[in-house]
Parts: sequence; structure tokens; C-alpha cells
Amino acid sequence: MGLVRSIGGVVNWCKLQLLGNPFHKKRLQNTRSCFSNPHLHTFGQASTFISSIRATSWRFRISMLKFIKSFHGRFGSNVVIITSQTMAQTHTVSIIMPAYNAERTIASSIDSVRFQTCDNWELIIIDDASADTTAQIVRKAVQEDSRIRLYSNKQNMGIAESRNYGIRQAKGNWIAFLDSDDRWQEDKLQKQLGFIETTSAKVSYTGTAYINEAGVRSGYTLCAKEKLTLPDLLKGNVMSCSSVMICRDLMLRYPFPKGRLHEDYAVWLNVIKETKYAYGLDEPLLIYRISGSSNSGRRLKSALMTYRSYLAVGYSHVKSVLFTLRYALHSILKRLRIRKGWRN
Repeated sequence: MGLVRSIGGVVNWCKLQLLGNPFHKKRLQNTRSCFSNPHLHTFGQASTFISSIRATSWRFRISMLKFIKSFHGRFGSNVVIITSQTMAQTHTVSIIMPAYNAERTIASSIDSVRFQTCDNWELIIIDDASADTTAQIVRKAVQEDSRIRLYSNKQNMGIAESRNYGIRQAKGNWIAFLDSDDRWQEDKLQKQLGFIETTSAKVSYTGTAYINEAGVRSGYTLCAKEKLTLPDLLKGNVMSCSSVMICRDLMLRYPFPKGRLHEDYAVWLNVIKETKYAYGLDEPLLIYRISGSSNSGRRLKSALMTYRSYLAVGYSHVKSVLFTLRYALHSILKRLRIRKGWRN
């Protein structure tokens, strides 16, 4: 790879082109740490700097494109030209949010997307024939932000089919999921995209924090293992769906199955059979809301759904029973830790 004569040239050009514009000045301050290091000399290191620009605004990236093109002219074909189009194809994240009677929480979920430090996303909301004001709340958000799109099912289709429909409408190469009662930390997308670039992951997930219906946070956090294997995942579904970011091609090959099962768990099991690993970013970037309506009847129903999930991915009845018992034990221990976190 060719050598970059001085990364200081990048800094000086940015100052000349951007400091006169207050909007660009703010963006430059936010990304200054990415290119102010005097020890960055090789093209490989400079490309890391260029990658960091992808998480900033489109106007900033378009301005930077002029420099990158002139840079290519000086150093030849060793430098890869990154246009706004290829950035969008590579890094646009399509966020899928199914919603059913979610008027109490969906505005907060939508806001947690709109306030992301990474702005290269689209939010696809599928209203699953809600009987409350969910659709009206989403329509207002659509009017305020053109990156949000609303699709409405004429009849209730269920969460699996709603997610599958949203994935088919997605324009990004990366798919993320956010349930209409969960929230993200504001830097979730930016950190997870950077993590994916570093690990070359096809599927990743993050740690999870927990809140109750009143919004009170538990002191317990579900950690994310750096390399989650199939044997790890068989013990329990530690991949909270609202934390997952996955290659769109994988989701098209492994759509959410219909039926009375944990459809997301069945998908992750199938995906990891192919990818071997799910890469975990061990930060609680998802804030998961726990419903207060859990009871013994619901837990029995959940156990049956877990059993059907193992069957759906090809395990025998005997193995599915054994896996379900182990899963139930892990679920009980996790629930106790979460409750203890509230008491403390």
C-alpha cells in the first residue's frame, strides 16, 4: 500500500473546507480524535480515519469526497474511492420495528432511534392492525423525519410475518431490530457498526440493560460474549432481538418462522449454524423493557415455545426436551438476577 505523506494534510484540508461552516465545524469537532494523531502514516491507518467519517452526516461526507478524489489522483489505484453511494450500500442500517397496540411506549422507542449519533439509517415500522393510537403516533413521526416509513397490516399478521415484511422492504445491507417497547442507547448504531468493521462479523449483538414498566433500571446487565458459538446459544437465548445487527442476505435466507415458538431464537440458531459465531459487543446498548404481566401460566407457554423452537431447527424430541429444561433453568436464574438488581 502506498504511504500517506502526512495525515496532517487531511487535518489542514478539513480546516480550510469546513471550519467556515458552523454545521461542519461541529461535525469536525466530533471526529477530531479520528485524525489528529500524528502517528498515522500508512494508507491502512488513513483508511480507518475515512471509515470513521461514515458515521457522521451526509453533508460532511460529501465535502470529504472531494479530498478523497484528489488524494486518489496523487497516490494511484492503491487508494479506494468511497462515494456516498457505496457508503449507503455498505452502511445504511434498516431498522425493523413491528408494533401492536404500543401507544404507551412506541414514541420513546422511535426517539431512541432518531437521537442516534449515527444518522445513516431507515426505520421501518409495521403496524400490525393496532386498535389504539399507535398508527397516529407513527404518522406524526413520519412527518417529522423522512427516514421513517410506516406500513400497516390490514389484519393482525403476528410479529414474525411483520418482521419478514419489513426486511423485504429494507434498502440497507444491515438489518437491526427494535421492538416498540424497547430503547437504544444513543451510540448503539455507531458503536455496533464500528464493531462489525473490526470483527468482520455477519451477525452481532450487544449487552442488555433492563427496565420495568415504570422505566426503573435494574442493576443487572446481561453481558455479551465476544464469540458466541452454537453450544453457547443452545443454553439460552442471550441474543436479545432488539440488540441484533445482521447482514440482510442472512435474514432473507433465514426468515422468521411462523407458529407458536420463539421465532427470533429459531433464526439465531439457524444463522449460527452457518456463520459459526455471533460476535458480541459487551456494552448494554439495548434497554429492554420487562412487562409486569409475567406469571406461571405465561412461563409454561414460553417453555413450550422454546421446545418448538428447537424442533423447528431440526433437533429431535428428546434433545429438544433436554435443551428446554436447561433453557428454563438459565431463564429462572436470569430473572432472579434482574429482580435482585431492582432490590439493590
